[in-house]
Parts: sequence; C-alpha cells; structure tokens
Amino acid sequence: MNASASLCSRLAPLFLALLGLGVSHTSAQTVLTTVPVGTNPEHIALNPVTNMIYVLVYGSSSVTVINGTTNAVTSVPVGGDPQGIAVNSVTNMIYVANYISDNVTVIDGATNAATSVPVGAGPTAIAVNPVTNMIYVADYGGNNVTVINGATNATTPVLVGAQPYAIAVNPVTNMIYVANEFGNNVTVINGATNATTSVPAGTGPSAMAVNPVTNMIYVANRGGNNVTVINGATNATTSVTVGLGLYAIAVNPVTNMIYVTEAQDGYVAVIDGVTNATASVTAGDIDGPAAIAVNPVTNMIY
Repeated sequence: MNASASLCSRLAPLFLALLGLGVSHTSAQTVLTTVPVGTNPEHIALNPVTNMIYVLVYGSSSVTVINGTTNAVTSVPVGGDPQGIAVNSVTNMIYVANYISDNVTVIDGATNAATSVPVGAGPTAIAVNPVTNMIYVADYGGNNVTVINGATNATTPVLVGAQPYAIAVNPVTNMIYVANEFGNNVTVINGATNATTSVPAGTGPSAMAVNPVTNMIYVANRGGNNVTVINGATNATTSVTVGLGLYAIAVNPVTNMIYVTEAQDGYVAVIDGVTNATASVTAGDIDGPAAIAVNPVTNMIY
C-alpha cells in the first residue's frame, strides 16, 4: 500500500464520522418510490442524521422537505429564486441562497421555522463548515463571499474574484475555496482569519469539490474542458484534460476518485486522485449529465 492509500484508509473513517454517515452495506440499487416535489427540481441536500431531504424547485420560492422515513412532504417558503442549499447536520439548520432576494433563508430542521439573513447581490452557491458552524455564501453579483456565523447569524463580507459561482469547504483544514467564473481563478479563504489568496484555474471555473482526506481541491472549468487540481497544502496546481461541458464535480474521499459530468458529450469523466489518470463512463444522451453526487459509504455514484 502506498503512502496516499495508507492516508486514505486511516483518515476516511474519521471523515465519514464527521459527516454522520456511519457504515452500511448495500445490494443492487432499485427505485423504491417517486416523491412529487414540483416542476424542475434543481438542487437537493440532505441531513443524514435526521433523514430529512431538502429540494429546491426551479422557479419557486419554497423548499420541499421530504421525510426520509415516511416520504411525507412539507413546503417551507423561502426567498426569490433559490439557487443554492446546504445543510449543517450538526446543528440541524438548513441554508438557502435566494438569488433575487439577496438573502439567505435559515430553516430550523426541527420546526421548519425560517429566518432571513441579508447577504450580497445575487447569491448563487452556499457551503457549510460543520466544525466551526460558519456558512459561506457566494454572491455572484457582488464579487464577494458573505460569511454567516451560524450561532448568531451575524455576517461578514469577504472580497473575492469576479462572479463567484461555486464554493466548497474543507472542514479539516478550515479553508474555503471559491470558483470565480469570470476571473478564471479560485479564491482561497482562511476560515480562521478570512485572509484570502488567489490561485489560477482554467477558463470559466463553475464547479468544485474538495477531498478533505488528501487535501486536494478539484475545479471544473466549463470553458476550458479541463479540471484544475489544487494541492491544499501548497496551492500548486495541475491541469487534467477531460470532456465537453463540465457542469458538476464530486469526490469520493474513501476511494480517492473524482467524477465530472460532461454534459455536451454524455459521459462522466473519472479521475484517479493518486495518478490523475482519466477514464470515461457513458451516462446518458448528449446534453444529459449535468449534476452528480457520491455516496462514499456504498461507493455508488448518481
């Protein structure tokens, strides 16, 4: 076993415990039921501790809450044009970025009571550090990130690059990564100080994911048909060529494999996190795969 694989095997259980995923086994996948939520559901997040699922429906001003045990559905009003959602499974609070309203709706997962927190212009993406209970909102129209203190809802703006479109957090290192779509770079925010560093990426970075086990960050560059790999320890970068139309990216921290949707050619690119070697898997028709998620416990990719 090489050093990287040994690191994964030792740290992966800690990361899974942090997320509250536990350990389980799975057999063949099958559809159990379909739950109506509305026309064009666009974003989804879940709390693995409470087994509640939260769905944003395109064009609505609400979040559909699904009880994972009973499939019962509840609707919670939020702001205008919600475009991003994140869950803190430790505090059981849900955060919704409302693009038109320039605010974040904070939903108490125990009661579905909602509070509004003003942020910058055009928030499009949101991420949570469950360790520090800080929430990070990419304000696309304001070229900044609004940091929300989860305990008080107090906010702090942090200036980043041009049109921040995607955001990801490494809860182990407390570093936050912001993909600036028009800046062709990534702003790295130190979660302890809010100090920033700029790291070059490819053309049109629009999606990103973090492997907290290896401390590597993966940036999908929609305009460049490649993935920028950032070493979280040094901020050194490597470019990995993949396919066309990169809309989403996800990481399995246990297997150290990275999955990138190629919406314009109907494939998913699979990157080996150790070697950066790539493979392609057919995943629907052209203009098909545009979103992706990974279950690191079952090693199933959706």
